[in-house]
Amino acid sequence: MSIKLVAIDLDGTLLDYFLEISKENIAALKKVRSRGIEVVIATGRDFSDVLTLTGNIDLSAPVILQNGALIRHPQTGEIWFKEPLGKDLAIKTIEIAKSFPIASFIHDEDFIKTDEDREKLFNFIADLYVEITEGQVKIESAKDISLKWVSKYIFVDDLIQHCDENILKVTLLGRADPLQKFLARAQDELGDKVYLTNSFPILMETLSTKASKGKALKYLSERMEIQRDEILAIGDGPNDRDMLEFAGTSIAMANCREELKKIADYITLSCEDNGVAKALEKFIL
Repeated sequence: MSIKLVAIDLDGTLLDYFLEISKENIAALKKVRSRGIEVVIATGRDFSDVLTLTGNIDLSAPVILQNGALIRHPQTGEIWFKEPLGKDLAIKTIEIAKSFPIASFIHDEDFIKTDEDREKLFNFIADLYVEITEGQVKIESAKDISLKWVSKYIFVDDLIQHCDENILKVTLLGRADPLQKFLARAQDELGDKVYLTNSFPILMETLSTKASKGKALKYLSERMEIQRDEILAIGDGPNDRDMLEFAGTSIAMANCREELKKIADYITLSCEDNGVAKALEKFIL
């Protein structure tokens, strides 16, 4: 069957390491849309980020946000799907995280809050970004990226006091070793009550077990009356795995982890080499 919907991750997939969409990727997406094929962004980011980062694409299909905890329409803001983590599990996640040198953030539909020190967090994010890009992004550019992130956070005195039933997810930011220790303890204490995933080695996210990119894509495809074998999905992170498994055609980026390459139908070029455009040209254009 022909492809009717393309689901694409942002960071490490459609975006390069400088958080920009190349002109080649934009051109390919516009060609895809001109053929009547839906383009669905599936990301861990929030609604405002997606609108800012994809302004040149003119999205018309709903976007999968917060790693599948939320689906909103880019033109109307209408919420199509919402699956919060909730207050108690958010608080428990933060309490576990406080035992390790990692930063915690809570997400609602429209805000990100943290009780970290602003200046320390700014420097921490910049240093981590240089590390995960293996020096491809230098410290000055990383500071520009960090500033964009930090400027959208709401800084509070006590993050736990701001948790309520509408919290969609908790994000943990840190280096790989403390995050792995957090993961081991969270799995031990929270078990199957939460869905733990990550997009980068420096990030870990706690969501409802009813939320994931794959589950959100399934909901969206059923509502849009599109079959699994009519869907092509492109991603690079562990949080993209069940989305790629659900899609009829799965594409992994060259810069992704080996575990994702093993399940993909095709390995495209990296996010620095217009891998999305290459995949779309091969399978659709």
